[in-house]
Amino acid sequence: MRKDVILSTVGLRAGYGGKPVLQGLDIEVREGEIVAVIGRNGVGKSTLMKSLIGLVPTTGGAIVYRGEPVEQLPAHKRARLGIGYVPQGRDVFPRLTVAENLAVGAAIRGGMTATDRRRLTEAFPILEERWSQRAGTMSGGQQQQLAIGRVLVADPALILLDEPSEGIQPNIVQDIARNMVALNQRTGVTVVLVEQNLDMIRAMAQRCYVMDKGRIVAALEREALDDAAEMRRHLAV
Repeated sequence: MRKDVILSTVGLRAGYGGKPVLQGLDIEVREGEIVAVIGRNGVGKSTLMKSLIGLVPTTGGAIVYRGEPVEQLPAHKRARLGIGYVPQGRDVFPRLTVAENLAVGAAIRGGMTATDRRRLTEAFPILEERWSQRAGTMSGGQQQQLAIGRVLVADPALILLDEPSEGIQPNIVQDIARNMVALNQRTGVTVVLVEQNLDMIRAMAQRCYVMDKGRIVAALEREALDDAAEMRRHLAV
């Protein structure tokens, strides 16, 4: 039986300062899926993610989350509904410790419990190891795991991951991909992933959408992700 649609966009339009970026974009994501959004640089992938969480206002169309339109809601209200966002570049609080960063994420649900800590550190053991370390002194890969953990501690139903492999060494990229897939299988959390790294896309995604010039131009099923020539064509600069 097919699961319910958790997120969809219908004719979504958005941009910056009156300059359109998204040109009537349609996607549909079902509960428990890991769906990648791919495409060349500059086609609007990050704008899509920011629009979904509410950091870029829409100028037309709809964003529907669990059957309700949310395009008029501010980002913090979308977060309270269960949408988590890990931005490109991580954006951890560098002067705060790992524990303090995670406490910020947990504030949305009233604080972090011992169960929350155990759940996070099982998914990302480095967080336990660096619990009292300032985030700004950690490596890029460790910061990315912290950024994901800061979202996970709020127990979202949907996670938006924007370029999680950026600036991270390959072995850590594979660790993050493996941990996210395991988390998806264990909890059923839905993931929408914007990514350029072909290995990470293959390791995580069950299917993907291809973007070009602010629109979805193709929808690829899992078997297409193993076609190296096809994937390179969609990702080539």
